Amino acid sequence: MLVKYHAMYPVTACSSPVQDQEGTPKPFSRIPIRSAMNQLPAVPFLVPSILEALQTSPEYRDITSVIPGEADLYCAKSVKDAGGIVLTSDSDLLAHDLGPLGAVVFFGDIEMKDGDSLWAPIYQPATISGRLDLHGPRGLQALAFEMFLDNHGSLPVLVKKANHEHSIKLFQTRFEDFQREYVSLAASPLNTAIMPQIRTVLQSLDPRISEFVLQFPFIADIAAQPPYPGAHSSPHIFLPFSYDCPIRTTAWEPSRGVRQLAYGLINLVAPEKEQISTTFEHIRQETESGGRELQVPGSDQLVRLCASLVNLFKDTIAKFPSISALDLWTTMAVVQDIQFSHHNSKANLGQIVKQQVLQSKEKLHESLTWEILHYHAQLQSSLYSFRILKQILSVLLTYSTSENLPVVMSRLQETLAGLPPISEVQDLGSAISTVKFIRNMDMMKGAQEILGITIPEISSKPKMTRREVKRNRKADKRNKKPTRDNQTSNNPFELLGSE
Repeated sequence: MLVKYHAMYPVTACSSPVQDQEGTPKPFSRIPIRSAMNQLPAVPFLVPSILEALQTSPEYRDITSVIPGEADLYCAKSVKDAGGIVLTSDSDLLAHDLGPLGAVVFFGDIEMKDGDSLWAPIYQPATISGRLDLHGPRGLQALAFEMFLDNHGSLPVLVKKANHEHSIKLFQTRFEDFQREYVSLAASPLNTAIMPQIRTVLQSLDPRISEFVLQFPFIADIAAQPPYPGAHSSPHIFLPFSYDCPIRTTAWEPSRGVRQLAYGLINLVAPEKEQISTTFEHIRQETESGGRELQVPGSDQLVRLCASLVNLFKDTIAKFPSISALDLWTTMAVVQDIQFSHHNSKANLGQIVKQQVLQSKEKLHESLTWEILHYHAQLQSSLYSFRILKQILSVLLTYSTSENLPVVMSRLQETLAGLPPISEVQDLGSAISTVKFIRNMDMMKGAQEILGITIPEISSKPKMTRREVKRNRKADKRNKKPTRDNQTSNNPFELLGSE
C-alpha cells in the first residue's frame, strides 16, 4: 500500500478578531479554544511531522521512500508493476496507468466502523473502465481530457466522445500538454549515477523545502526531475499556513533573516548561471498573491552571517546553560522577537502576552487572546525557519565536500543538529504554558542582555477606562496651581503624561 501525502495549502483563514462598535479590534479579546479550533485550517506542519515520524521509526523507516518532486508517477509505476493501493486525496491518480491490479483509496472516504476497524471504498481504474464501457485505447485518460474540456457535460456523452477520441483529435496540442502529467515513468527516482550520496538527503527534506531546492536545475538533474517552469529566475517557496492574527504583521516576519540566509546559501554550490539574488516567499495561501520578493545575502555576507548566528547560539547557551534542547530553540525565538520589535520600534509582543497571562482572571485552559495565539505562531515560525536553514545546509554539505566550503558551515551544521522534531511544538493548547515558562525563565530580559539592547518594559497596570481618564483630568484641573512647576520643561517626553 502506498500513501501519498500532499503539501497543504489551506484556503480558510482564522476568524477575525472581536471588534468594538467602531470596528477597532479589541487587543485583549479572548477566543474559546474549542470554538477557534473548529474554525482554523488544517495543522500547519502535519505533512512534515508524519514524514519525520516515518523516517525515524524503527518499524517503518526501511520501507518508507520519499520522492523529491511530484510523487504521482512513482506511485502509479509501483502499483502497475506490483499491484496495490495508493492512499491519496488526489483524484488525478485515477487517470494514471495503474495496470490491471492497481487501485486508489481517498483519505476523505476512510471511516471508522465497529469502533476498531477502518473502511473505505476502493477505486480500481481497470474495473471502472470496464463498467463505463471505455474501450478506446486511452481509456480513463481520454475521459479525463473530455471532462477537463467540458466539466458540465453528461457522463454518457463524455464516454462516447472518449471512445472516439473526439477532443483528442480536435485538440492534439492541448492533449499532449494534458497527457504529459500522466506519462508512465521510465527513469529511476534519483539519478544515483551522478550523485549517489545525496539520495538520502533529498529524500529527507520537507516537501516545501524540497520544492524550493528542485527549482535549481543542477539539483533537479540529480533527482531525475524535469526542470521547473521559469528555471534560472528567482525561485518560489510556499511556507506553511500560520495560526496568526490577521491584523498583525505575519508571524513569519521576526525569523525572516534566518530564511533569507538559508535561501542565499544555495549560491555557494550552484553554478554561476543558476545563482540567485532574490526569492519569492508565499506566506498566506488564502490570497492570490505573487509572493513577496526577498533579497538574499551576497556571497561576501554569507560567511559573516553564519558566524554571527553560531556566536548567537553560544551566547544563548551561556546565558541559559541548564535549559533543554527544545527550550533553547524557544529562547532563540524570543531573541528574534526582541530583536524584531527593537529594530522596528514596535511594542514587544512577548511583553504584551506576559502581562496578559499575569492579568488574566479567566480559566487559562479555556481561552486564548489573539496576542498569545500570534506569539505562539511566531515560536513555531522560528523553529520552522531554522529547519529550512538546517535542511538546505545539509544539501550543500552533501553536494560539496567540507574542504570546498568555509569552516563555519560545519560549525553551523553542528549547532543546528540539536533542532527538535517539528512535532514537539505543534500543540496550540500549550501556548499559554509556554508563555508562562518564558516568563518564569526571564527569557525576555536575558534576550536583551544577549543582544546588548534595552526595550521599555510594558506597565502591568490595567488600562483606565475613558470615564476614569475623564474624571482624573477634571481632578487635575481643579488641583492645578499656576506656579513655575507648571511651566514647560526641557523634557520632551513630559507631554506624554503617565497614561
